[in-house]
Amino acid sequence: NCNYTIKYGNRSFIYQNVMGNFTQVRQRCIDAGGDLAIVDNADLSNILNAIFTFGTMYIGLQDLHGLNNNTKYVWVDGTIANGYMNWQNPFLNPPVNDDCVFLFHMIPLVDPMVWQTTVCGTAMPGLCESTNLEYFKQLSKQRCFGELFCNNI
Repeated sequence: NCNYTIKYGNRSFIYQNVMGNFTQVRQRCIDAGGDLAIVDNADLSNILNAIFTFGTMYIGLQDLHGLNNNTKYVWVDGTIANGYMNWQNPFLNPPVNDDCVFLFHMIPLVDPMVWQTTVCGTAMPGLCESTNLEYFKQLSKQRCFGELFCNNI
């Protein structure tokens, strides 16, 4: 259950390698002093892609109010996602009941990470975000003895 902490500008991210559904993973992020990550620009997406070369993880993006509209998504901070997008295939509508968004690689170590939707009850790890880097550093040291803290990004 090792957590991997990343600094990006004034934002900190921690990969929580504990499986859970969207609500459970989000609550763990909140309990750690943050929320699920908002991946709102290509630069951040490229950094995450370079660090996480395989696997899946929830991010803080959901179908607007869970209404299965598949056209509007909202970040956990309440902003509508209408700027940077990184969908696997932006021309296909997601399945009707897939309301939560996760990052994944189509082909690990080859393809960049992209967004995809899933049923919110699907179990997977999550990527948390906070502006409280010191808290995340302590959390990382506590669970990983600090060996994975990355402060050079």
